[in-house]
Amino acid sequence: MDLTKLIREVYESPDEEKREENGKVIGTEISTGNLSLLAIIEALGSKLTSTDVQDRVIAMSLLGHIFSSLKSDFLSSTELTFVVDFLCDRLKDQHLVIPKVILSILPIIKSINLPNGSVSKLLRQIFQEANVQSHTQRHRRSFFLIIQHLLRKNLPEMTELGSDFVMSFLQAMDGEKDPRNLLILFDFIPTILSNFPLGPFIEDFFEVLSCYFPIDFNPTAGSDVISRENLSESLHLCLSQTNQFAEQLIPLALGKLDSSVLEAKFDSLTLLRLCCERSYTAEDLNPHLGAIWHSMRREIFMGGNEEVEKLSNLFISSVFKRLSENDKILDAAVKMVFSECKHHLSEPELRLSQPAARILRSVADGSAASCSLVISLTLPLLYEQFILKTSNPERRGILGIMITMMSAIRYFSSRKFLVVKSFVIYKL
Repeated sequence: MDLTKLIREVYESPDEEKREENGKVIGTEISTGNLSLLAIIEALGSKLTSTDVQDRVIAMSLLGHIFSSLKSDFLSSTELTFVVDFLCDRLKDQHLVIPKVILSILPIIKSINLPNGSVSKLLRQIFQEANVQSHTQRHRRSFFLIIQHLLRKNLPEMTELGSDFVMSFLQAMDGEKDPRNLLILFDFIPTILSNFPLGPFIEDFFEVLSCYFPIDFNPTAGSDVISRENLSESLHLCLSQTNQFAEQLIPLALGKLDSSVLEAKFDSLTLLRLCCERSYTAEDLNPHLGAIWHSMRREIFMGGNEEVEKLSNLFISSVFKRLSENDKILDAAVKMVFSECKHHLSEPELRLSQPAARILRSVADGSAASCSLVISLTLPLLYEQFILKTSNPERRGILGIMITMMSAIRYFSSRKFLVVKSFVIYKL
């Protein structure tokens, strides 16, 4: 193999495919032992140090293709130490060279024999020298793929970077708009939120993420690779990963319910429910219960959309399931909801009686404790109304609500319901 000829062909051709092709050929020669990596770098020496920026760009591009063609277990720890130091030095080069260095780093960090300390050394240098958002989509994607891989395979070493990594990562991500890159980011951000100290960067992290909520994305015709649903689900997993966002997220999501766009309402209710299911505590929800009830009351009593009402009731159930962790908070919240719903239950012939019953049923579905409280407050009222009403239609309406309430009991087997059951059986 004529190495000089292969390198010359790369420089004579403006075609990136030619660089990739020759890079694979050289990589094969290295893998079979006919060439050494050191010999390649020495052969490219004059190009890597050339005063012509384009010479350095092409040299790094070729090296990237060579690295990509090598198996992950080929390079030794000693060789990788040399390569890592070399790449860190190249990151100090001109702005046009840095993207090619990033492309070269991606296959290197996948090497099985990567020495300890290499990850932090490379990341610190990238964060210091590469203004990630100033590069093209392809090169930003490569950087995010580097982070994704390292979080999966080198998490212990990554976490040693602590809050410094969080700050640098936020700077690198801030302003990203490409949906292909966002899917990668949303995939690994939950890992960061769960394993790194957010410290003073909690608000910054939330602001960077919340600017994407709700997702506003319309895929191009014929594109089925990325959908709005993919992006929304991934973003929701990020935002619901930690309760440290609760103070800012709950008002934001409730505010989006004011939107006339149904997708925004759907996303808000879905996200809030997911937060309750995954990370929030009763104490996180307590300061916002008044605002939550105000929004749910409006959407259910006045909204007029069946899907929004359904999602609202599911969210209510998830709230009261979480509130059941604290008896005092739960008791106050149930009474707050019941105090308004009872007026509608007292008039079963009117339109709002059924939505009110569904709300109370959703509260009851939250937990055994919330079910017990709702039943104990609701059934005496309904029994009293049944006695007061004399027409069969009104009584049928009351019995229908009673059945709705009582059917919640079957999901919970608890002694708490013995008193309620005895009261119902005796009275009826």
